[in-house]
Amino acid sequence: MHTIFVKNITLSADANLIEQARPVAMSEHKSLNTAFREWLESYARRKGDVQAHRLMRRLSHIDSGRPYTRDEMNERWILPRYQYPGIRLEQDLSDLRVVNPFL
Repeated sequence: MHTIFVKNITLSADANLIEQARPVAMSEHKSLNTAFREWLESYARRKGDVQAHRLMRRLSHIDSGRPYTRDEMNERWILPRYQYPGIRLEQDLSDLRVVNPFL
């Protein structure tokens, strides 16, 4: 069973905007309160977007030196078995070529 804690807040908005928003919410079979909650959830999720953009800006100085081919971008690294003890490889990988694009 999940418990959701709800906090009541008071907001102020232009009366005309509220009156314009009510029929929009009704057309979506929602209350204005529900529509606002959905907007607030969406707004809060943007924090991840902001963090991703900051990371990309911090890493913008990194240059691979050339574009990668489609095959190179789709290659997978094989990690040592101790990192994933539940995974076993059933084939012989002695002739497998592993490319590390970060080297």
